[in-house]
Amino acid sequence: GETGWYWNRESSAGCSSFISMLHQSSSVPLASGLTVEVNLTTVRSPFRAGTRYTRRGGDAEGWVANEATTRLQARIVGPGGGDPPGDELSFFTTRGSIPLVWSSPMTVGKYNPKVRLSPDVRGNGDACYRHFRRLERRWGGVAVVNLVDKGGSGQGRLGEAFRITTAACKRWGANVGWGWWDFHEITREMGYDEGVERI
Repeated sequence: GETGWYWNRESSAGCSSFISMLHQSSSVPLASGLTVEVNLTTVRSPFRAGTRYTRRGGDAEGWVANEATTRLQARIVGPGGGDPPGDELSFFTTRGSIPLVWSSPMTVGKYNPKVRLSPDVRGNGDACYRHFRRLERRWGGVAVVNLVDKGGSGQGRLGEAFRITTAACKRWGANVGWGWWDFHEITREMGYDEGVERI
């Protein structure tokens, strides 16, 4: 794998057999006598790690705050768990901060800190483009789901800047799809239960 994603390489050097023992998978027998092994793995990027409100946005290289990738893998194994057939399907999701240069310093007593977006439009475009291209090289095409609120001055402005920058990245050749899913707006329109059902 990518060594850049090996968060604790030094401290875990002697632990690989123990880690293998802890690896959790679930097997489901099929009618044909084969077994499906299902694994769920999440890795967190060591680049721009931090806590919410103290580390936000992206940097000039396209690394975003608190990025994590989750892989859902299903593999068909032979009878009794042996090999072959070995057919495998995987689905990846990557989540992290919006890949623009921005921050939202915490203010004591305020639930929604102010969003400070860098005024450098070209710098934001470059950072976002590098982020998308890195994801493309790793996974192929990218489908973005923007989860920030459309309303509210800070998040709404940030989301709109992200939408505009993503459209520019597409014009520059990034293979990226776009969607904006505002949970609060959806639950306000159709009620909480139905909104949660749509998730």
